[in-house]
Amino acid sequence: MKIIFSKKGFDTQNGKWPSPILPDGSMYSIPIPASEGNFRYGQLEYKLNGLTRIMNDVTGNSIKSGKKVYIDFDYAHTHFTAHNDPFWIEEQYLKGYVLGPLWSAQGHLRNYKVGRGDLFLFYGIFQEVEEVDGKWRYQPESRMRYVFFGWLQIGEIVDLHDRQRRSDLLQQVPGIKSHPHVYKDYKINNMLYIPMQGDLMIGGKSTGKDCSGRFSYHNKRCLSSPFNNNTLNPWLLPRCFSSKEAFSKKTVIQQVNDQSIEITFLAKFNQEVVFDIDKLNDMGKAQTYEFLYNLMD
Repeated sequence: MKIIFSKKGFDTQNGKWPSPILPDGSMYSIPIPASEGNFRYGQLEYKLNGLTRIMNDVTGNSIKSGKKVYIDFDYAHTHFTAHNDPFWIEEQYLKGYVLGPLWSAQGHLRNYKVGRGDLFLFYGIFQEVEEVDGKWRYQPESRMRYVFFGWLQIGEIVDLHDRQRRSDLLQQVPGIKSHPHVYKDYKINNMLYIPMQGDLMIGGKSTGKDCSGRFSYHNKRCLSSPFNNNTLNPWLLPRCFSSKEAFSKKTVIQQVNDQSIEITFLAKFNQEVVFDIDKLNDMGKAQTYEFLYNLMD
């Protein structure tokens, strides 16, 4: 089994602002701006206050796209479109996230033989928000950090260049037509990762969770090390992740204590990082599975 650490949503280059951790602990990964797409920021929803109003308040009505920062930006009524991937869907035959990596990201997953049964852990930049005197803001005492917000255990990898399989998928799951990689016909490495249906299995054991889902906030789901208060990196993970050979990207690993290590990646871009549990000894495998059970609990 492989774990894929998959970075998604607003970051410092695309969007600029942390996605919000809401007062009830729910999280919403804000998708990055995109020049072509069928999802608009005005479609963002939150059951209590309206996520577009929260984003307008905390960002001061601004967004970054590439090197340009747009001001007087209204998330509720903007013409901007967003790349809404991973895409959440709930239909009779499919519930959960559907992921569409492209180009080099898909090539990396293919090179490391990511496939059925492997587990994506989606993470992004998040920070707590609060409402004060009718206006939302980032909590002054909080910090932005990487946080896990969802997961997907792979059931099928669909090649969207296969017209028959694409047609069958659209017939079975009509709502998937709104996924950005189905809406736009990309020419290279255009794949969809579809979750299994049923219970999430880790190490041959059922977790009692769906094969794809959303996390609520908990400290145990923070990926950024708390020992570096003002930075997103390094990551903090249990010692079972100390095998450099199990990672698909080159790392610097430093032991923090008997239980934990800090991990820094040498490459600048790490959108998809694969960790191969099968390269660990039996104790390492058991500890990694225990980390995943705890993450899901």
